[in-house]
Amino acid sequence: MSKVMDELRNETAREIARNMLALNKLSYDDIAKVTGLTVKEIEELDTKRSA
Repeated sequence: MSKVMDELRNETAREIARNMLALNKLSYDDIAKVTGLTVKEIEELDTKRSA
């Protein structure tokens, strides 16, 4: 996959994760499984969202 496609997939996954975090119903592990992001990435997104 090209670098551009990887970046697009990653940004899409981050957007989905942010939406899932906003629901306040799913664990970091669940969000990571659905999006393909790491738990650490999910935690970082949640920290930025809360700030």
